[in-house]
Amino acid sequence: MPTVIQTPLSDWLLGAVLFSGMIVLLTLAERIYRRYPERAEALRKFIHIVTGVAVLPAPWLFTSWLPIFIITAFFALANWWAIRRGKLKSIHQVSRASLGTFYYPLAYALLLLLFWKRHVMILSIAFALMAFGDAIAGIIAGKVKQRKILPLPWDKKSLQGGAAMFVTSTLLVAIGLALFRHEHNLSISNCVLISVAIGLLATAAEALSYRGSDNLTVPLLAALGLYVVLQPEMQQQFFLGETLALGVTLTAFLVKSLNLSGALMGFLIGTIVFGIGGWTFAITMLLFFIGSSLLSKLPQKDAKPAQEMIAKGGRRDAVQVLANGLLPTLMVIASLIIKNETAFLLYLGGLAAATADTWATEIGLRFGGQPRFILTGKLVAPGTSGGITVAGVLGACLGAALVALAGYLSYRFFENVETRWQPFIGVTIAGIIAQFIDSLLGATLQRRNRCVVCGKITERSEHCGQPTNYASGWRWLDNDVVNIACGVSGIVLVAITNTMLFSN
Repeated sequence: MPTVIQTPLSDWLLGAVLFSGMIVLLTLAERIYRRYPERAEALRKFIHIVTGVAVLPAPWLFTSWLPIFIITAFFALANWWAIRRGKLKSIHQVSRASLGTFYYPLAYALLLLLFWKRHVMILSIAFALMAFGDAIAGIIAGKVKQRKILPLPWDKKSLQGGAAMFVTSTLLVAIGLALFRHEHNLSISNCVLISVAIGLLATAAEALSYRGSDNLTVPLLAALGLYVVLQPEMQQQFFLGETLALGVTLTAFLVKSLNLSGALMGFLIGTIVFGIGGWTFAITMLLFFIGSSLLSKLPQKDAKPAQEMIAKGGRRDAVQVLANGLLPTLMVIASLIIKNETAFLLYLGGLAAATADTWATEIGLRFGGQPRFILTGKLVAPGTSGGITVAGVLGACLGAALVALAGYLSYRFFENVETRWQPFIGVTIAGIIAQFIDSLLGATLQRRNRCVVCGKITERSEHCGQPTNYASGWRWLDNDVVNIACGVSGIVLVAITNTMLFSN
């Protein structure tokens, strides 16, 4: 890492010029906003693009990343403060609550740390998608008078905007690849395939934006995809993985296992898992996803009581998919650095926990009797957090064991290496224990709400057609957060069990 002394004086002077230019731009924008407050959205996009034009040449103008990193870190903190205080209304006074101006410099700071000099092309393309892609797509979509609004849970998105984002992102990636094509020995056909692949990732990430989070997720996912696909030995695997993820999630959407947001999130997670991890990681993820989807389609003896208790039912949404898939996905990304069995075992731990929890619920509701509360043993209504059945416990054991077995077989077959079976026993143990931790959290700390009409206790935010009121538990600890905690437990327990029981 360069120090202040090692950084050339010319870099500091250039950084001072850039910083001063940004301050002048924001000052001018504030004055324009005071005279034309109705133009806030257009002014915000203008600053977004101008800032991109100013910062994009940084890798060629600076010899050290330290000055530009300090500038981006400063503006990230300044924008966070301004958002909290209601300042800089020229870029923050928009029709929706957004942290986009905070994510924008933060994303570039992360890109600098990861890709400065070694991967200038990745840094430049990923930043261009953030700086120009979303803004240009928004301008294009804004010209359409009758837009089809998509049924997505957070920021308002349209079909026309998504199409514009895909075309714009694909073109920006293609231009970047064309400029660097000879350095990376890329054929024209490769450039086209890579452009489309990264364009799809960027479009899905932008569609799932929450309060401007696409300023962070679009560049980071694009950078990750480019980093993987530019490695010749992984290129075909990435294309195949993204195609498989698209096919699986599209099918799940059509058969109504996932809603639109769940399908988009599943596509992003599936592309990372299948595209980076290959069949070794994909087999177990497919087992979890397909098995859970099939179980959820089985008939239920009396579904109404459980539906009234469970926070979400039916088609899974983006938050549910992310809650179960985030931690295993991070372990797949870690496998790029940890080139041994460890990352795979940790991945299996998170996935075994998610599978055990999901299968315990689905099998317990369909084949179990009336559940008993895990702390007292008293009978409770189906769907009650902390309620368990014998069938549900057996379902958890089956799910965790099948993930461990599938992981052991796929690792031996696709990695073509000998591996001990004992650590995979640890995966099974971790998955089962994590499911009980999930139940204990559900019984003690998980948020519960009360219906204002009928007075029933439920996880739902609405009941009897009215918003519910908070009743007990930690307000922020809903079912999705509990699922994340379950996944963390599975990963930690795999590390512990394999260290204590199978280290020799």
